[in-house]
Amino acid sequence: MNGAMVTAGIIILAILLHYFTKINQIVLFWIAFIFTRPFGATFGDFLTKPINKGGMDLGTLPASLVALVCMMFLIIISHRKLKTVK
Repeated sequence: MNGAMVTAGIIILAILLHYFTKINQIVLFWIAFIFTRPFGATFGDFLTKPINKGGMDLGTLPASLVALVCMMFLIIISHRKLKTVK
């Protein structure tokens, strides 16, 4: 869980820096892009590890469904933001 929180925090920080600073957007993109892989791995571990090892013990299919729902939610939010920008 700690690894997922750290990597998610770095991705969120890159997003906030994108919106509230003038830091090079390409650099921020690559920072967020590079940290998506370790975030996915650590989040997947958190969902599938046994409870006594700090996980949720969901198994692979339920963990995949949780990840799918999260991705669909983020895609819908992103799509709605793009509509309002145009």
